[in-house]
Amino acid sequence: MASAKQIAWRKKFAKKSKAGEFRKGKKSTKSNPHNDDGYYITKEGSLFVLRQKRFKDRLDRGKKEHPHDVMAYGRTRAEINRMRKSITKS
Repeated sequence: MASAKQIAWRKKFAKKSKAGEFRKGKKSTKSNPHNDDGYYITKEGSLFVLRQKRFKDRLDRGKKEHPHDVMAYGRTRAEINRMRKSITKS
């Protein structure tokens, strides 16, 4: 039978492992800051939407979208990319 100390250590280890303390670190991929223009493309229904990245966390948390979040709507990804280039040039 396990002693009280062993049981306590097992509980402590279980909590730490559940919290992810013993997991291997993930390799982070650093994006090139020169290619990051602050926009991303999503597909909503039949349309592609160009959105600003600075409001992305707001949508991820389930909040309502920000009025300035959507920059453009398009039927194809190529159309959105053309709009993205015209926005970043100005």
